[in-house]
Amino acid sequence: DPVTLVFTVENGTVSVEVDTTAPDLEGYRTFTMADADGYYRPLGRVKTAGTSLVCDWSASGAEFVLDCEGDVFVTFDAQGCAGQYLTSFVDGVKCKDIVPVKGENTYTVAEDLNKGTHTVRIVAQYAKQTGNMNAIKFKGELGTASLSDTYVEIIGDSITCGALLSPSNGDYATAAYAYVAMDALNSDYAICSKGGQPLSVPSRASTFYKMFNTGRDDTLYTPSREADIIIVNLIVNDNWQWYKQNNNVVDETGTWSYANFDAGVAEFFETLEGIHDMENTPILFVFGCNTTERSKNFTAINRLKVLFDEIYYEKYDLKTVTLTGDASASDGGHPCAEAAQLQGEELTAFLRENYPTLFPADT
Repeated sequence: DPVTLVFTVENGTVSVEVDTTAPDLEGYRTFTMADADGYYRPLGRVKTAGTSLVCDWSASGAEFVLDCEGDVFVTFDAQGCAGQYLTSFVDGVKCKDIVPVKGENTYTVAEDLNKGTHTVRIVAQYAKQTGNMNAIKFKGELGTASLSDTYVEIIGDSITCGALLSPSNGDYATAAYAYVAMDALNSDYAICSKGGQPLSVPSRASTFYKMFNTGRDDTLYTPSREADIIIVNLIVNDNWQWYKQNNNVVDETGTWSYANFDAGVAEFFETLEGIHDMENTPILFVFGCNTTERSKNFTAINRLKVLFDEIYYEKYDLKTVTLTGDASASDGGHPCAEAAQLQGEELTAFLRENYPTLFPADT
């Protein structure tokens, strides 16, 4: 249980008084994630492991419906995500940013809640780390959180991670366009995103997407349910890598050949086919989002559009959307928070207009 440390400095001497009085937890109940299975709403690219919920990816976590009062706590094991952010939301409003330390610890995610029914959401802000949500503790009853009718798979790079949007200039997924749209649409989702990840070269997206998390183990990824739509935002880093290596000049030899790029794109779609029912699942490629040379019409993005025209528009239910570009974050290469919010609103509108069955106007 937590203790209170009081430091007193007098004449250069530091004395420490330790208050070991346990907090008043009379009436509080602890539910492991196994206890709460079937009651919470899983969010993001998650899976269960023993009595825990594995939260390794952007905006992964859980939503609870609690008939409660007072404080709410979460027990979280920050294995490889120490120093990264967890964020809680209560009744749709951001409540707390938590920076977990390494190991299993208990954190306050809400305080002094009035007696009644509350929706408490706890999500990880980091990408491709390792962390486990182990338990939730509160005073009251555990209700059942409803799943959305629509489930979206999202695959992206640092823009999807919300790079440089946290208070410490780290990842902050809930401020990025993808989460903004999913939240506005009340959709269930899984976000698989990693900074610097290209679609095809030099490291193929097919490899990192088909594994749950190579930083944890070698388990293949299995979605929690069949995706209603897949959203991909990956080509920015192909542009950047091709430009850096060849100064925008690409021939048919070496690592950066058309043949290698084409093969990586084909492998990506084959990977999707191995995981999803691609005959019945639409796919949306997102372009734009930043305004640096990475997103200009260099060889990679032009080649991808050629491949779409020649192969993939006919083979799949494929669309593209270009969101407003911005690069005014602190590194001069990523969208700022205001631009990311706008991009999320643009994606929300596009999804409602182009997929009205999946995203009705009243969601």
